[in-house]
Amino acid sequence: MRPDDEQVPFPLDAESLASPGAWNLRTSFGDLDISMVPSGTEGYADLVRDATPTSIRGTVVPVASLADVIRSKQAANRPRDQRALPVLHEILASRCQRQGLAACRRRR
Repeated sequence: MRPDDEQVPFPLDAESLASPGAWNLRTSFGDLDISMVPSGTEGYADLVRDATPTSIRGTVVPVASLADVIRSKQAANRPRDQRALPVLHEILASRCQRQGLAACRRRR
């Protein structure tokens, strides 16, 4: 394991970008995990169905639904995911209460 402050070069070439798996990046804004096929999902086609189009600096990108994020974290079952799940469930329950049952749908 590397120390938190150790920087590792990240090649931005076609081979690196095309490789499957996950990238765990540390940015000046915080940690950013990018997974090509998140645990408990079938990847992009699975997640985009319930994604919310979100504008980020003028570019619209699909953002996975909270229910899908929860599903992935439950499947990954890592300690950090387990710590996050109670809060994520509370947020989802609050949204369901405000927006009605349609916000609570979950695909299996």
